[in-house]
Amino acid sequence: MTTTEIGAAYDGRAAEYIDLLGSVEDLAQRDRDTIATWRDGTDGSLLDAGCGPGHWSRELAQDGVRDVVGLDASAEFVAAARERFPDIPFHQGDLAAIPLADASVGGVLAWYSLIHTPPANLPTILAELARVLSPRRLGPDRLLRRRPRRAFRPRRPPGLLLVHRRPDRSPGPPRPHRDRLVHPPHPTSPPPSPPDSRPNPVTP
Repeated sequence: MTTTEIGAAYDGRAAEYIDLLGSVEDLAQRDRDTIATWRDGTDGSLLDAGCGPGHWSRELAQDGVRDVVGLDASAEFVAAARERFPDIPFHQGDLAAIPLADASVGGVLAWYSLIHTPPANLPTILAELARVLSPRRLGPDRLLRRRPRRAFRPRRPPGLLLVHRRPDRSPGPPRPHRDRLVHPPHPTSPPPSPPDSRPNPVTP
């Protein structure tokens, strides 16, 4: 899907999404703890890449304590975010062309923001996220790739918190489970004898 198609798809269900998932208070506590731990270990301004209706942006901002900017492909999400959290700047745009200067943020949150991105487009987006991130915040041990619903305790908070789906390691057809295999009878095994239908003999 292209960025335009992704944005349009979310535009069509923005109200439903906001009703179900648009409040941090309705989300898993360990997700909130994960993001809070990461946020508190970063410095400088933060980018909420794929901000949706802005609920995580508000969590990052801490009522104005931190400078946060949100970016999303959905016009409906951006409009809702601006209305709900007017003190935070939100922009509609493409993660492959982020409207920020080089090394301008101390942290980037990409919370399930790349799940619809074709694999061929991921290098461009990751390079763009790295471009806007302060170089001192990006290193080999600072890029976190976390499986959904699994808590983490990094030794040092990374500058980039990236949550994504784990790719399927076996694109071919799944192998049948061994318990489901049905083995044919051994070719030398004789067929079972039919039950004896004769009446039982009468003994005198």
